Amino acid sequence: MSESLADPRAAHAQALAAQGDWPAAAAAFEGLAADLPAALAAQAWSLAADAWRREDRPVAAARALRAALQALGPSPGRGLLQVQLAAALADAGQVEPALDLASDPVVDAEQPALGLDLRIGLLVERLRLDEALHAAAGLPVPAARDFRLATVHRARGEAPAAAAALDRARAAVPDGPPALAGLRAALAHEAGEQALAAADPDEALAAFRVARAEWTTARRRAGLFRAAAGEVRARLQRGELPLARELEPALEYARDRALPLLEAELLMARGPALARAGRGDAAADLHRALSLARACGALLTERQAARELPR
Repeated sequence: MSESLADPRAAHAQALAAQGDWPAAAAAFEGLAADLPAALAAQAWSLAADAWRREDRPVAAARALRAALQALGPSPGRGLLQVQLAAALADAGQVEPALDLASDPVVDAEQPALGLDLRIGLLVERLRLDEALHAAAGLPVPAARDFRLATVHRARGEAPAAAAALDRARAAVPDGPPALAGLRAALAHEAGEQALAAADPDEALAAFRVARAEWTTARRRAGLFRAAAGEVRARLQRGELPLARELEPALEYARDRALPLLEAELLMARGPALARAGRGDAAADLHRALSLARACGALLTERQAARELPR
């Protein structure tokens, strides 16, 4: 996809994207794609997909990426589109298909680092932790490598190794640049998860608040809602009575956008909060989270939900 997208309508679509009006930008790029030759149409479809993903609409993003792949045909550039499609499928809770697509030889040939990074996250979700650990060592960017190592070690119950990897990753990422806000948010969220696992709710709450602020800078609402769920869990661990209703808009958002793993994560926070308030049985939300995780093939999330269920 080396040709330039020089159509004047592209400038309008790009301006909409710069304003954060992702649905309008996606629609503009899709309308543009219909009038372009194949290679440029593929580029426009890809930009539409990026806008849909930023709007947390993975089903629409996947549709646009399939159109991009069809327009591109066998030309170079399929690897990046396949990584993007795999990421959209993962957002939509299709963990195993996403892993298969991210493992395609075309991805390895054209986008080895991006594909490997995505694969590691999916391997962790599938609890293929030995494979994930081996794969993480091959990531070429130190911050990305150490972040993935932190998540793998935490999933394996190796707290000291997880903490050390996270410290290395955070030291490699500078404060300030907005372009790195998403990465800083992910690192802060991982710090919160590690603190919860270590029964340090004060540290967890502080970390999730940082994650929420960084996700706000990155303009990614799904990440922000994940951080909000983390804050509720930290408050529960502190013995507080968090307001479960704070998560209601997030749950509506996850359901409206077909984000089942986000919904599961929110339910794992809301259920215990409702039970603490005497307003409901945590088991109902936790069973729903368990069912969502199973349907997605998300074994790590399933394990987390099962551990939260009352004995």
